Amino acid sequence: MITEKQSFEAHLLARNYSPATVESYRCLLKDFIGFLLTKGVSDVRGITTTNITDYQIHRLQKPNNCGKPCGVGSRNNALKAVKAFCRYLHKQGFIGDDPAKDVDFARMPKRLPRNILTFSEMRKLLQTPDRQSLLGQRDRCMMELLYSSGLRNRELRTLKLTDLNLEEGILQVVDGKGHKDRYVPVGRVACRHLAHYIAVVRPLLLGKGSADTVFLSLRGKPLGMSAVINAVERYVRLAGIKKTITPHSFRHTCATHLLQNKANIRHIQEILGHVSLQTTQIYTSVTIQELKDAHTSCHPRNLDV
Repeated sequence: MITEKQSFEAHLLARNYSPATVESYRCLLKDFIGFLLTKGVSDVRGITTTNITDYQIHRLQKPNNCGKPCGVGSRNNALKAVKAFCRYLHKQGFIGDDPAKDVDFARMPKRLPRNILTFSEMRKLLQTPDRQSLLGQRDRCMMELLYSSGLRNRELRTLKLTDLNLEEGILQVVDGKGHKDRYVPVGRVACRHLAHYIAVVRPLLLGKGSADTVFLSLRGKPLGMSAVINAVERYVRLAGIKKTITPHSFRHTCATHLLQNKANIRHIQEILGHVSLQTTQIYTSVTIQELKDAHTSCHPRNLDV
């Protein structure tokens, strides 16, 4: 079974799946194979549909790192890996039938994005970094860009100087989610901060280094994922905002504020790089919820109880 798993991983790499995706599948399939071994299944030809549905139950009952039951998304990601593996085994002739083809994913609850910042909260947060320090100026620039263009954490960290066109007010996201490229507008304020950062701050951070990414650490190196997360969390605390805010919250806030100001939802879809318009339409629900909250708290008949 290990041989087939390694062959599957090589297949994914050959199909240009990202190393992160391949690593995720590798870990998930290691867990699945470990489960199969506890059931006495050591050959891929012995995998049955019942094994896979039992594995779903196993994942439901297995606590996550926080000691809580695995969420629906986590369980569906595991099943996605199993389905891809079984489909590969069938197509390559390792097994006669695909035992996972008729196994359904768990139903995903429809949740609205949480902890979206108001405009006043966002303005307060953006003004928090120390404008006199190099890292303060860098972090202000990062947050301005996250808010202006709705970039993902990884897209921000891998942004290169050659991806920017500040004269036109656009940037190119190269190899975004799903290996897709897209052009994204950058607002005037974010462009101004970027121009200052690139001309004044970045050369001091770069020193004698040669990194071509826009945002750098004090050592002149590209930023790791946690660096942006930690910076945002620190400024949220300093700003006294009582919400759980992450870099992805800037993306949600960007989309929500655009929609509140009458932006076309198809344009928001292009900015965010969503493949499906249905993914973007969740922000419509956010604004409707705000209307309902206002109606509940302000309408005389709701107050006259």
